[in-house]
Amino acid sequence: MTLTLSMIRKLMKTHSYLPNHIIQKHANRIAEVVENETDCQEQYEYYRFPIYIGYSDQFILDAYLNIDKIKDFLTSNKQKPKKFLLEEFTFGTRHQEVTDENLIACTKIELDPELSVSSDPIIILRKDNYRSIIDGNTRTSFAKQISNDLDILGYELDYENLITNELYLNEYSKRLLEFNNDLNRFYKNTIK
Repeated sequence: MTLTLSMIRKLMKTHSYLPNHIIQKHANRIAEVVENETDCQEQYEYYRFPIYIGYSDQFILDAYLNIDKIKDFLTSNKQKPKKFLLEEFTFGTRHQEVTDENLIACTKIELDPELSVSSDPIIILRKDNYRSIIDGNTRTSFAKQISNDLDILGYELDYENLITNELYLNEYSKRLLEFNNDLNRFYKNTIK
Protein backbone atom coordinates (compact mmCIF):
# COMPACT_ATOMS: atom_id res chain seq x y z
CA MET A 1 0.00 0.00 0.00
CA THR A 2 1.39 3.40 -0.97
CA LEU A 3 0.90 6.20 1.53
CA THR A 4 -0.97 9.22 0.23
CA LEU A 5 -0.70 12.80 1.41
CA SER A 6 -4.10 12.62 3.12
CA MET A 7 -3.15 9.38 4.92
CA ILE A 8 0.10 10.92 6.19
CA ARG A 9 -1.71 14.06 7.41
CA LYS A 10 -4.37 12.00 9.17
CA LEU A 11 -1.74 9.91 10.98
CA MET A 12 0.30 12.95 11.98
CA LYS A 13 -2.80 14.66 13.42
CA THR A 14 -2.99 11.94 16.07
CA HIS A 15 -0.17 13.88 17.74
CA SER A 16 -2.60 16.48 19.08
CA TYR A 17 0.16 18.76 20.43
CA LEU A 18 1.63 19.30 16.95
CA PRO A 19 0.56 22.58 15.33
CA ASN A 20 -1.30 22.20 12.04
CA HIS A 21 1.37 24.06 10.03
CA ILE A 22 4.01 21.54 11.21
CA ILE A 23 1.78 18.62 10.19
CA GLN A 24 1.13 20.24 6.81
CA LYS A 25 4.83 20.91 6.17
CA HIS A 26 6.05 17.42 7.03
CA ALA A 27 3.16 15.58 5.39
CA ASN A 28 3.84 17.40 2.13
CA ARG A 29 7.60 16.82 2.30
CA ILE A 30 7.25 13.08 3.05
CA ALA A 31 4.53 12.54 0.43
CA GLU A 32 6.81 14.09 -2.24
CA VAL A 33 9.40 11.33 -1.80
CA VAL A 34 7.45 8.34 -0.45
CA GLU A 35 7.92 6.50 -3.76
CA ASN A 36 11.69 6.72 -3.23
CA GLU A 37 11.65 4.87 0.10
CA THR A 38 13.83 2.03 -1.17
CA ASP A 39 16.42 4.19 -3.01
CA CYS A 40 20.01 3.05 -2.34
CA GLN A 41 19.00 -0.05 -0.35
CA GLU A 42 20.91 -2.36 -2.66
CA GLN A 43 24.06 -0.21 -2.61
CA TYR A 44 24.64 0.18 1.14
CA GLU A 45 24.31 -1.61 4.43
CA TYR A 46 21.49 0.04 6.37
CA TYR A 47 19.49 -0.09 9.59
CA ARG A 48 15.71 0.33 9.66
CA PHE A 49 14.97 3.03 12.25
CA PRO A 50 11.27 3.16 13.25
CA ILE A 51 9.52 6.54 13.16
CA TYR A 52 6.13 6.64 14.89
CA ILE A 53 4.16 8.64 12.34
CA GLY A 54 0.88 8.14 14.22
CA TYR A 55 0.23 7.89 17.93
CA SER A 56 0.41 4.10 18.13
CA ASP A 57 2.68 1.21 17.23
CA GLN A 58 0.45 0.43 14.26
CA PHE A 59 1.65 3.49 12.34
CA ILE A 60 5.37 3.18 11.96
CA LEU A 61 7.41 4.19 8.95
CA ASP A 62 11.06 3.25 8.68
CA ALA A 63 13.83 5.72 8.09
CA TYR A 64 16.98 4.02 6.85
CA LEU A 65 20.33 4.78 8.47
CA ASN A 66 23.38 4.29 6.26
CA ILE A 67 25.72 2.02 8.26
CA ASP A 68 28.58 2.54 5.78
CA LYS A 69 28.39 6.34 6.23
CA ILE A 70 28.12 5.94 9.99
CA LYS A 71 31.27 3.80 10.12
CA ASP A 72 33.13 6.37 7.99
CA PHE A 73 31.86 9.18 10.23
CA LEU A 74 33.03 7.42 13.40
CA THR A 75 36.49 6.65 12.05
CA SER A 76 37.01 10.05 10.37
CA ASN A 77 36.18 11.74 13.68
CA LYS A 78 38.73 9.46 15.35
CA GLN A 79 36.15 8.23 17.83
CA LYS A 80 37.55 5.38 19.89
CA PRO A 81 35.38 2.37 20.69
CA LYS A 82 34.74 1.76 24.38
CA LYS A 83 33.96 -1.36 26.36
CA PHE A 84 30.36 -2.23 27.18
CA LEU A 85 29.53 -4.99 29.63
CA LEU A 86 27.30 -7.61 28.06
CA GLU A 87 25.02 -7.41 31.09
CA GLU A 88 24.09 -3.88 29.89
CA PHE A 89 22.30 -5.39 26.87
CA THR A 90 18.76 -6.68 26.95
CA PHE A 91 16.77 -8.32 24.19
CA GLY A 92 14.02 -6.01 22.98
CA THR A 93 13.78 -3.53 20.16
CA ARG A 94 11.22 -0.91 21.16
CA HIS A 95 11.04 1.71 23.88
CA GLN A 96 8.19 -0.21 25.49
CA GLU A 97 10.31 -3.35 25.72
CA VAL A 98 13.35 -1.63 27.25
CA THR A 99 12.14 0.48 30.15
CA ASP A 100 15.43 0.71 32.08
CA GLU A 101 17.46 3.59 30.64
CA ASN A 102 20.68 1.92 31.82
CA LEU A 103 20.12 -0.97 29.43
CA ILE A 104 20.87 -1.14 25.72
CA ALA A 105 18.30 -2.69 23.37
CA CYS A 106 19.54 -5.62 21.33
CA THR A 107 17.69 -7.72 18.76
CA LYS A 108 18.15 -11.39 19.59
CA ILE A 109 19.61 -13.28 16.67
CA GLU A 110 19.29 -17.05 16.43
CA LEU A 111 22.81 -18.12 15.66
CA ASP A 112 23.82 -20.41 12.88
CA PRO A 113 26.95 -22.41 13.80
CA GLU A 114 28.16 -21.99 10.21
CA LEU A 115 27.94 -18.21 10.46
CA SER A 116 31.17 -16.27 10.78
CA VAL A 117 30.91 -13.44 13.30
CA SER A 118 32.79 -10.18 12.78
CA SER A 119 35.04 -8.79 15.49
CA ASP A 120 34.39 -5.16 14.49
CA PRO A 121 33.08 -2.88 17.24
CA ILE A 122 29.30 -2.65 17.42
CA ILE A 123 27.45 0.65 16.92
CA ILE A 124 24.92 1.89 19.46
CA LEU A 125 22.53 4.75 18.74
CA ARG A 126 21.61 6.99 21.70
CA LYS A 127 18.38 8.97 21.56
CA ASP A 128 17.46 10.71 24.80
CA ASN A 129 17.54 7.97 27.46
CA TYR A 130 17.16 5.11 25.00
CA ARG A 131 20.05 3.22 23.42
CA SER A 132 19.87 0.46 20.83
CA ILE A 133 22.29 -1.45 18.64
CA ILE A 134 22.11 -0.42 15.01
CA ASP A 135 25.05 -2.55 13.87
CA GLY A 136 26.26 -5.63 15.74
CA ASN A 137 23.20 -7.54 16.99
CA THR A 138 24.69 -10.83 15.79
CA ARG A 139 28.02 -10.14 17.52
CA THR A 140 26.26 -9.19 20.74
CA SER A 141 23.88 -12.18 20.66
CA PHE A 142 26.84 -14.49 20.06
CA ALA A 143 28.88 -12.98 22.91
CA LYS A 144 25.92 -13.09 25.33
CA GLN A 145 25.47 -16.80 24.60
CA ILE A 146 29.08 -17.41 25.62
CA SER A 147 28.93 -15.42 28.86
CA ASN A 148 27.07 -12.41 30.19
CA ASP A 149 30.17 -11.49 32.21
CA LEU A 150 32.24 -10.46 29.19
CA ASP A 151 32.45 -7.07 27.52
CA ILE A 152 32.24 -5.98 23.91
CA LEU A 153 33.76 -3.03 22.06
CA GLY A 154 31.39 -0.50 20.59
CA TYR A 155 30.85 3.04 19.42
CA GLU A 156 28.06 5.21 20.76
CA LEU A 157 26.48 7.59 18.27
CA ASP A 158 24.17 10.43 19.30
CA TYR A 159 20.89 10.70 17.40
CA GLU A 160 21.59 14.37 16.61
CA ASN A 161 24.45 13.30 14.33
CA LEU A 162 22.10 11.51 11.91
CA ILE A 163 20.77 14.60 10.11
CA THR A 164 23.65 16.98 10.82
CA ASN A 165 26.15 14.61 9.19
CA GLU A 166 23.79 13.11 6.57
CA LEU A 167 24.04 9.56 7.94
CA TYR A 168 20.72 8.49 6.43
CA LEU A 169 20.27 6.40 3.30
CA ASN A 170 18.08 8.66 1.14
CA GLU A 171 15.92 11.81 0.99
CA TYR A 172 12.87 9.89 2.23
CA SER A 173 14.76 8.92 5.40
CA LYS A 174 16.02 12.47 5.89
CA ARG A 175 12.49 13.86 5.81
CA LEU A 176 11.19 11.25 8.25
CA LEU A 177 14.05 12.06 10.64
CA GLU A 178 13.27 15.79 10.35
CA PHE A 179 9.62 15.07 11.20
CA ASN A 180 10.76 12.99 14.16
CA ASN A 181 12.96 15.85 15.41
CA ASP A 182 10.08 18.34 15.29
CA LEU A 183 7.75 15.81 16.90
CA ASN A 184 10.21 15.27 19.77
CA ARG A 185 10.85 18.99 20.20
CA PHE A 186 7.13 19.82 20.43
CA TYR A 187 6.47 16.87 22.72
CA LYS A 188 9.25 17.91 25.12
CA ASN A 189 7.92 21.49 25.15
CA THR A 190 4.38 20.34 25.99
CA ILE A 191 5.39 18.16 28.96
CA LYS A 192 7.50 20.86 30.64
